[in-house]
Amino acid sequence: MTQFGPGDLVRLPFYGVLDVDRPAEADAVRQLLDALVGADALVVCTPVYQSTFSGLVKNGLDHVHELPILLDGVPFAPVAVAGSVAQARIAGEALATVVRSFRHEGAVIQPVALAESGVSDAGVPAALAAASLTVALRDLSQAHQDRTERQEAL
Repeated sequence: MTQFGPGDLVRLPFYGVLDVDRPAEADAVRQLLDALVGADALVVCTPVYQSTFSGLVKNGLDHVHELPILLDGVPFAPVAVAGSVAQARIAGEALATVVRSFRHEGAVIQPVALAESGVSDAGVPAALAAASLTVALRDLSQAHQDRTERQEAL
């Protein structure tokens, strides 16, 4: 499993402002793209800021959209964490919409919305939110298996 975390996202240059005289910036973009090459699945987790996903995640996705083939057929699960499940749902859907805009051909799993408090808006315990993450990961695994079977059939 390859992880590309917040510390890695911070090193990315602003999209469209890559300075070839700054090799560390080019290396950061290359590391992001290398992390995606051959990925079996993609899980993007984000905190919610102003009812949408973080700017760091958006900047990373902007770098990826240049090469949508990297995500062709790769199952994708967006996970958003907010102060409320309602905010997280909005951000998770926005994240899924961005990935679909890449002409993404893989399965996009229902976004997982998690509240940072122990209880959701509707008074649902955090254990149920964790269960929704478990279901999403199961669905992601099934989508990966389906993809593998389709590739083997070719």
